[in-house]
Amino acid sequence: MDDELGLKLGQISIVDAEKLIIDIKEKEVRYSAEECNRRIFGKVIGDKKLNWLGMKRTMGLLWRMGNALEIREFSNNYFQFLFPNQEALEKVDMGRCWIFENQYLILQPWPSFNDLTVWVQAHGVPINWMSSDVGLKIGMAFMDIKNLMLAKAGFKGSRILRLQVSLDVRKPIPRWTSIRLGEKIVTVQFKYEKLVSLCFYCGILGHMDKNCPIRKEAIAKKDLKDGQYGEWLKATEGVNISESPPPSTTSEPITNKSNERNIKVKSR
Repeated sequence: MDDELGLKLGQISIVDAEKLIIDIKEKEVRYSAEECNRRIFGKVIGDKKLNWLGMKRTMGLLWRMGNALEIREFSNNYFQFLFPNQEALEKVDMGRCWIFENQYLILQPWPSFNDLTVWVQAHGVPINWMSSDVGLKIGMAFMDIKNLMLAKAGFKGSRILRLQVSLDVRKPIPRWTSIRLGEKIVTVQFKYEKLVSLCFYCGILGHMDKNCPIRKEAIAKKDLKDGQYGEWLKATEGVNISESPPPSTTSEPITNKSNERNIKVKSR
């Protein structure tokens, strides 16, 4: 029960009609329950309002459903995707990093939109420290690590670790972390693949500098500082990066099975 409503109920008298508990039957919610099994929710992480009709056309083509896909906008940049059946829904990779009109689109089976899955490159790890164990420890800088890729020695990008991680979109993205072996400490810089909609002032995804509430507050207080984030956080090189797919409405992990070892990671 809502806290405010609970407080009010504790302060007022309740008449007989308000004490009534109305029973509902399984068959009366069957249709809604079945529809929920065919539905996912989406949130656009960005400050530009999207045209849901354009999204319906684009996502319908990408998911090969055409007009069978229904999209309903229930709030600003919040959407419901209704699929014709459970099988069609299961074909959609909700763990994938989707991008629509240069903004992130988070898909969830229920509207909890704080987690975004992205690919990050870890630069600066000494070649003799390269291992899956070290990669997993570097991944501790993030909310969760889902996947890890090590380039084989001798290939371009063999000094780069690629991590598939979860970001909390309410917080600034990590720019670096430090690792230590004995008395030697090394700073590892993070570069994000297909990074969009990053505020260079506060480091939070979903808006640009001019719309940053933290920056606006700093201006009002006459305490504006230089931004601590920038283009240097975008990955421009890596393992066979020149062979990656061209930018499009969607983003998918860049992989080359001949040059990388893929280590699946269990969620913490």
